[in-house]
Amino acid sequence: MEKKFRKNLQSIIPTAFLLSSGIIFGVSPLFSADGLSIFSPVEAAHICVGPDGRRVPCPPEGDLSLISVRAIQAPADPNVLVAGMYTMAKIELESTFQGDLRNVPYTFSISYCSGPPGGPFACSPSPACPAPCVFPSIPIVTQARHTYYVGPPVTTETPAQGRIVYACVNVILDPGNTVDETNESNNGRSDCIPLKATKPLSVLYIPIVMSDDRGAQLTPDEIDNFVYASDNFLKGTWPLASNGYSSTTNSQPVGISPNCEVIQNRIDKIGCTLNQLRGNYDKVVAIVREYWFGPGPSGEYIGGIAPQPRIADSVPATWAIIAGKTPYTDSLHAPAANILAHELAHTYAWVPYGHSLDCPTSPGHLCPTLGGGYWVAEGREIPPANDFSAHGPPCCADGEVSSWVTRATFDYLLNRLKADPNDPATILITAHILNNGTTVNYPWSKMTGTPDIPLNNPGKFNITYLDDAEQRIAQTGFDFNSIPSNPKLPFSPLLSLRIPDIEGTNRIIISNDTTVLIDRTFSAHVPSVRILSPANETEFKYGDTVNLVWNASDVDNDDKLTYSIFMSSDNGSSWNILTSGMNEKEFKFVIQPTDSDLLTLRVAANDGINTSTDEVCIEIKNQSTVGCPPVSQFGSLGHESQYSNLTGIIK
Repeated sequence: MEKKFRKNLQSIIPTAFLLSSGIIFGVSPLFSADGLSIFSPVEAAHICVGPDGRRVPCPPEGDLSLISVRAIQAPADPNVLVAGMYTMAKIELESTFQGDLRNVPYTFSISYCSGPPGGPFACSPSPACPAPCVFPSIPIVTQARHTYYVGPPVTTETPAQGRIVYACVNVILDPGNTVDETNESNNGRSDCIPLKATKPLSVLYIPIVMSDDRGAQLTPDEIDNFVYASDNFLKGTWPLASNGYSSTTNSQPVGISPNCEVIQNRIDKIGCTLNQLRGNYDKVVAIVREYWFGPGPSGEYIGGIAPQPRIADSVPATWAIIAGKTPYTDSLHAPAANILAHELAHTYAWVPYGHSLDCPTSPGHLCPTLGGGYWVAEGREIPPANDFSAHGPPCCADGEVSSWVTRATFDYLLNRLKADPNDPATILITAHILNNGTTVNYPWSKMTGTPDIPLNNPGKFNITYLDDAEQRIAQTGFDFNSIPSNPKLPFSPLLSLRIPDIEGTNRIIISNDTTVLIDRTFSAHVPSVRILSPANETEFKYGDTVNLVWNASDVDNDDKLTYSIFMSSDNGSSWNILTSGMNEKEFKFVIQPTDSDLLTLRVAANDGINTSTDEVCIEIKNQSTVGCPPVSQFGSLGHESQYSNLTGIIK
């Protein structure tokens, strides 16, 4: 059905648009090959003498034809277009005129054909770009076949729920027939491709410091450069809407969470910490010191690592670790801007072990695979370059993009990120399954978002929802994967999984056959927390140590409270994580140089599903202090911060 419909659209759409484009557009004159003979586009190149001796325009001496049109978003030849992603067209045209044609006008538009599964389909122009849309002309066309990228970056619409949608990229050359041709009916073509919506993707970057670190930490400028280049590359190559990607960088380095110190493996320690700091972000990325993974060449990022999900392929991992040295100047000349895109693809299990594209010499990766495309937001054609999921040296010369995305990687990620308009509220469950079979449990979070697994999902591990009467009200499951084909990965299973939040749930049990691994009861009462010191508006200067002390209680489980510390330098508009998963009621840190003369500190006490916070404002007297604003208190964490969707912590 899809192939037949696409074929029919190819022949129907151009005709419809040609019939609707009877406007004469003003264009510059055309020039002959010698650059001397100037004539109007609506006239022949010279004047002929007719049978009766009168001067008449000569018949057309050539033809301008549009050979092909392909929609372009990132890979060279997409199977599917992503809703909301910047889109252009790659066209191939041919001129048989002996002279050069200059300033050839064209129209570029996107229309949509939609309908229920099985049809019928109705087609209409895009409201954002009424057809035909007229844009700058092609400067020069010589006698030959040529390839051009045309149209300004236009975002495609989001398809309505329950509708099958095709986006049609339409191009018409010389829409007003101002160039006198032998064939005026071969100047319009369309490319109609299925349109799919994808979920937003949010990333939290956190600089991580470990007690046994040796070597220089990255400077704030180096971190900013890494984030800038990584974000731009990811937005150019991943199947995301133009407004579907966001990132936040924690300005303060963070140490290992205290309850993760029991883990021996350094990578797992960081993964454990990141899972607890994730909040409502989809992915969290640790930025560690240079050479953290071992020796490497000076001046380059030397690598990153992310777990291939140990859970079934439908469940993504959440974190990645990037190490490096001084990076790059901009996103187009970044020798390792692709590292984050590479590692985050691993968190979605790309490339699956045993997959037909899994590289025998580097399991879990593509073999070096060349694929070009177009960086629409940068306005730049990408020549053949290695797919960012491949292992291997950069393929390109200095100044060129060293890697890009092939259709195989793009389509896989699109399938993993495809949107479900019926996504419910979720619970983020986190735990560490140690190699000796014991389980280390961490706080859980209730939040809005997309579940990693649906209800009634099969699996060896069972998740059972119980109500107040201990009656089962829902069930789902998952599997941990073993990866014997890649023994180099040192991870023990870290569970970080979003599951549906079912109303009326009082208790969740996670079991493996008859063995109960996790038994979590939701707390009924909200804890209370109060900061004891420092007092509000206490003055500090750079280099001073702040000793943050608080008291907290909970009538349900006073001895099981955990605490997270946040700091804001913009009166609470955004928050940086200082630490998480604490059991103590005291935290010390040193005041670092900051652009703000006020710092707001927040303590969040978590008892289970409920979270309470208290805040205090301190003044930095090195600067012109204007005074602390009134301190607010919240019953749940972060209503106006990057944790705005985090409605509670389940401990």
